[in-house]
Amino acid sequence: MATARFWQPDNELIKQADGSLLIRERQALRPYKTRLGDYLRIWAGAEPERTFLAEREANGRWLKISYAETLRSVERLAAGLLALNPNPQRPLLLLSDNSIPFALLQLAALHIGLPVAPVAPAYALQSSDFNRLKSIVALLTPGLVFVPDIIPFQAALQALTPVLKNHPYTLLTVANSKAWPGALAFEQLAEADNNKAMYRAYHKVTAGTVAKILHTAGSTGPPKGVISTQGMLCAQQQALLQIWPFLVARPPVLVDGLPWHTAFGGNHNFNLVLRHGGTLYIDSGKPVPGQFEQTVSNLREIAPTLYCHEPAGFAALTTALEQDRILAEHFFFDLDLLFCVASTLPAELAQRLQRLAHDIRGIPLPLVTGWGTTETAAPATATPANTSFELPQENSSPLAGTQPPGWLGVPLPGAELKLVPLDERSSSARRGAGRDTLIEFDSNEKDGPLFELRVRGPQVFPGYWQQFKESLQAFDDEGFFRTGDGGRLLDPADPDAGIVFGGRLAEHFKLKNGLWVHTGALRADLISACAPFLQDVIIAAPDRPEIAVLLLLSPQGCQRLLGPQAARMTAAELAQQRQLQVHMGFLLRQYNARQMSSNKRIGRALFLTQPLSMDAGELTEKGYINQAAVLQRHAATVAKLYSSHPDVLVMSD
Repeated sequence: MATARFWQPDNELIKQADGSLLIRERQALRPYKTRLGDYLRIWAGAEPERTFLAEREANGRWLKISYAETLRSVERLAAGLLALNPNPQRPLLLLSDNSIPFALLQLAALHIGLPVAPVAPAYALQSSDFNRLKSIVALLTPGLVFVPDIIPFQAALQALTPVLKNHPYTLLTVANSKAWPGALAFEQLAEADNNKAMYRAYHKVTAGTVAKILHTAGSTGPPKGVISTQGMLCAQQQALLQIWPFLVARPPVLVDGLPWHTAFGGNHNFNLVLRHGGTLYIDSGKPVPGQFEQTVSNLREIAPTLYCHEPAGFAALTTALEQDRILAEHFFFDLDLLFCVASTLPAELAQRLQRLAHDIRGIPLPLVTGWGTTETAAPATATPANTSFELPQENSSPLAGTQPPGWLGVPLPGAELKLVPLDERSSSARRGAGRDTLIEFDSNEKDGPLFELRVRGPQVFPGYWQQFKESLQAFDDEGFFRTGDGGRLLDPADPDAGIVFGGRLAEHFKLKNGLWVHTGALRADLISACAPFLQDVIIAAPDRPEIAVLLLLSPQGCQRLLGPQAARMTAAELAQQRQLQVHMGFLLRQYNARQMSSNKRIGRALFLTQPLSMDAGELTEKGYINQAAVLQRHAATVAKLYSSHPDVLVMSD
């Protein structure tokens, strides 16, 4: 069993003349390579036979490709791409789930300085109007488009025809190339042989070369194309190495399904494996009924050294581990780290996971999280992995020993975090900044004042693709990226304590009594207080006398109360379960009893039984919820919340 080494945070807190605070790690970012292709060439030379990528074939066997094989394929594909005379202003659009062909084509483009734009295949396969895909493609105007198989994507490709009628492109595919006129088969592209041109292009790649264009989640507005440079992505990996020095001790092994069109999946996880000569087993399972079994099957065979997932994935995994001791022993056997991305784990879930790890290993397992955006190449902060964890005593609180809800940790080396006050006392300074929007928040809460979080450093993006105005507005006068997220200092006297998440500022609103409701923190607190029964929470509503919530139930979590049949129930069926109604009312009243202010207490609740719509902008392909879009589309349900309807759970007196 491995014992991993971690860094000791050493942060300084600086108060600036305008009232803002700077937090930064004193450990400087050390020198690093500035081309991702350099790492592939290093490992192809040092460990040519080591498996880099593996994915399941149709027969269930693992198809593996070594570092040496990867480099050979990448160089041939890069030569093939050059033969098509690519234009760096017209990127390669990758419309595909994670796969070895996806990885090879992406690496080939990066090798010669051709930007890649991975886009969620859900926009093509799960949409009825393709509007989200069409808006993204209209902005990108790609010169090359890759789909793994023409047949499933035909409708989407036809919808894109009028969008790209003035921008001819070449379609690349693995399967059924004859189903689309002019499509080029993957194997044909790999037949090119022009090493001189390929090497010339490779040596022209610099730190400032555009590597990727990833799109924001669209949880508070239309997706924007985030430019990621080669140097930016390499700086991110250097920062991760400095906080997790155990990565040099042995190559990381990941069983991972986080999509490569996201920052955590494509920048953090994929590049982490590439940077350290590790192995990535592509997991096609998803944390939903009927699909997580594939993840479990993979984990029965492969023991990862580092495991990353979102809270929903950890919820499904924890249930599977609790039900299968052999699986749990295999999973925890060689693990260095658990990393929860996108959001912090609910306290109840974190404790269940730690109990399992402690029972099998005899010692706590590092369970960390981090905060960042697509614009920061994934995490800009991380929680220290060597923080002590104590299991609760028999008569203590069931959540004793857990970390503070929403704890995001401290900045990574090289990243500076700027905390801009949002209360009335800073209003004049904020007006003088020119581009700041005045937002007045309560500053006398026991949790401390809320700040806007801004980031600066080599891991931060240079701007949005083809959106000059939005790029200018994204940065303040000191060059800090305005994330739009809120946060608080966990301990103002100790910068190493870091920050606690305060939610998306655009989603906050005022009650009728004038108090602000900080939806992000409230949502996290409610999910934690009602764990494991909630998938998400929609907070309502401005100018009302009390907070009301729409509850999205988790079928997997409801199994804890209703048994295995809950996983097969629809949202409407779950909402009719009297036992669940009573228990959720109890949990919400229990939560309310701990709150001192009306801007945190829940007055009314209702189960949301209608599925959220991606086409309507309520749900992003990453699973994030656009709270404003949901409240607008379900206005009748919100009105019902504040009525005397018998389905409404009323907590107020």
